[in-house]
Parts: sequence; C-alpha cells; structure tokens
Amino acid sequence: VYKASGDYPPLVQLSENLRTLFVRGSTFDLIYKLGVNFTRSFEPLTARLWHSWAKKELGSTYLTKETTHEAFLRTLVADIRPKNGRIVRGFTALWPIPETSETENSFVSNSMIRRAFNSRGFFLSAQGYMGVARYDVIQGDKICILHGGQTPFILRQEGQYHIFKGECYLHGVMDGEGMRYPRVWQDFALH
Repeated sequence: VYKASGDYPPLVQLSENLRTLFVRGSTFDLIYKLGVNFTRSFEPLTARLWHSWAKKELGSTYLTKETTHEAFLRTLVADIRPKNGRIVRGFTALWPIPETSETENSFVSNSMIRRAFNSRGFFLSAQGYMGVARYDVIQGDKICILHGGQTPFILRQEGQYHIFKGECYLHGVMDGEGMRYPRVWQDFALH
C-alpha cells in the first residue's frame, strides 16, 4: 500500500558476530512533539485535542498543499480503508468523529482510526509533518527512510548504534517523497 523508499531496493548486511544489522537509508526528520494523551488508548475527545493542536502548530495549509484539516483526517486513518477485501489508499476519517458506529460509514471510519492508533499516538515532526507512531517513541527520535522500506521507521540513537522503534505513518512521505531530495545515505547499525 505504501512505498516510502520509492524504488530503492533494500540494502542490509549482518555483522560477522551476528549481533548488528546494518541497513542503508537516511534520516528524514525528527520526532518534535508528542500529542496529548500519547500513551492512552484512542478516544474521540483525544482526536479533537490533537486536531486543535495540529491546526495551531501547523496553520491552515499543510506541507502537501492540502488543508491541515484534511491532512489530519487522512492521518487519523493512515490514509487507508478496506475495499472489496483489500486495503486501498485515499481515505479520510469522518469529522467530527462519531461517538458511535451506527452507520456503515461511521463504523468503517471508527474501525480504521482504532486500527491506526492501536498502541500508537499522534506526533508532529521537526519539519512540520503529522504522524502516527508507537507509544514508546520520544522527542528527538529519528524518522528514517530505509532502502526498501514501505514506511518510514523510527530509530533511536544510543552511542554508535540505533535502536529500532518500529514503523510510522508520516503524512506526505508515504510514496517516496522523502527520497526525491538529495540525501546523505548512511548505514544504520541496529542492535
């Protein structure tokens, strides 16, 4: 569904002692701020707080030239939905978020939001992107695009190594956009 690394094939190597995995990629951005209630389970009230916060921090126009409101609604569902037994792109959450799932549209919207935010929270990046990542990320973690990766990944630097914190959804960087600009490639040493 996503292709964050564009057409770059994976470049990985295992150290001789089998304790370190080297992966090629680049640091695209950093986790800048975590949304309120980042460590709690998702609730419609939390989404309303994130929405107000994102609009205040980012203004009315998002980096992709869509409104911040539309970008937020797409971020809430990671821009995906089920269709005919498959996952497809191009979906926005209903707003305001329905408190109940009485109609098919509200059921699909609420289901996709809960799927996107299962053990995850909302964040803003240093460059002004909205994203969704695991609850245990912290401010300053790197948002990296690794060769062959379908999504961006969160890495935390600890000395000369990086700790893999998982994938993330970063709205506006899911289709290779982060690979279009000159980047400094590096081999991340993962422990």
